[in-house]
Amino acid sequence: MKLSEAMMLGSTMIKFDPNLFLACGQGCLRGAAFFAATGKSVMEGGEDIDLWPWLMQLLPAPPNTRYSEDGLTEARHCINAIAWAVETGDWTLEQAVDWVRQHEPSEPDQEQSYGGQNAPTRRLILP
Repeated sequence: MKLSEAMMLGSTMIKFDPNLFLACGQGCLRGAAFFAATGKSVMEGGEDIDLWPWLMQLLPAPPNTRYSEDGLTEARHCINAIAWAVETGDWTLEQAVDWVRQHEPSEPDQEQSYGGQNAPTRRLILP
């Protein structure tokens, strides 16, 4: 499942809270995506990297976020900053998902890596 798809699905499944990755039925954008893709209710800081290794890529910092002036930033940190922008109303969820779509690989096999110790225990398959 692509990160953008998982973010949209996960946002309907847990309460949004940019203060934590995923716990107690709430989480950030990355946590929501992780929940949708794996069904796991807790996520430690980097577990989603096994699902979406491209999150480690350096990307231009998104506008109107705390990293806007920093130049290149790891994608995972960009998404964390976007989550805070969603919280403050500077971004919408749809804008966040659009930003992810612009940067994630177009081929699912380029974003999935199942070799890590944090590989998902189950995947949701969407029609």
